Amino acid sequence: MKKISMLAIIIIASSWACSKESKKEKAPEKPAVTTGDNKETGEMAPPADKGPAEMKPDEEKKPEKPEKTADIKKPVEVVEKNVEKETAKPSPLEKTLPSETLLTLNYKTSRGKVYKDLVANLKKIKTIAGKSKGKIVLTGKPLACFKKRNSKTMEVELYVPVEKKAKGYRDFKFIKAPERHVAHFVHKGGYKTVYQSWKKLIEDAKAAGLNIRTDKGCEIYLKDPVKTKAKDMEVEIYFKSRKAGAKKALKKTGKRLKKTKKAPPADE
Repeated sequence: MKKISMLAIIIIASSWACSKESKKEKAPEKPAVTTGDNKETGEMAPPADKGPAEMKPDEEKKPEKPEKTADIKKPVEVVEKNVEKETAKPSPLEKTLPSETLLTLNYKTSRGKVYKDLVANLKKIKTIAGKSKGKIVLTGKPLACFKKRNSKTMEVELYVPVEKKAKGYRDFKFIKAPERHVAHFVHKGGYKTVYQSWKKLIEDAKAAGLNIRTDKGCEIYLKDPVKTKAKDMEVEIYFKSRKAGAKKALKKTGKRLKKTKKAPPADE
């Protein structure tokens, strides 16, 4: 009985094993995973070859558009408009003489004796200044202003810059000259031809629109007349000047003031 039961058990076990193997053969095999680790073997799966991406027939390569760069704006030139009109540039003829203290001596002369009398009076001033014991100190170039220059007899105002005013001298006077706006010209070539430069200065000043006072012309002696001959003298000549139109403007403003001026109210 024991042998029969043992055989039965073996037959049942073998039939069960055969049925299990047949089920395994019928079950579909799972595809091997190409990515990740193989859990059964514990080995790393080799990376799958990535082929070229398949292009769909509808999709075509479109030309790449250039990237939009920020528009480079050119710097805008800003032109400043002056609200006020620019003042006219001064003429090369114009000059401003500084304020200074002057010793002055007045005398008369004639056409043929202008330079001779000039030298004689400058010698007189230098002699007295030398004996003044420091009271009269000459500091600059002498100058002379002529009234009625075209007449036979001329009135001359001779000036010499000094350090300060001095008292006790009857022949001289001391004045404080203010700044003077002048039209000037430097004459070279001897004192006898200086009249030609006077004519040229008048013409050039009028052409430049300057209003000059021709009734009184002045000369600054760039070389010392006492030590220099007339033929070698250099002279800076000038007239007092004012820009053309200034006098008319003053007259107009004067008229306006008269028109706008009202009479005081009558007493009630």
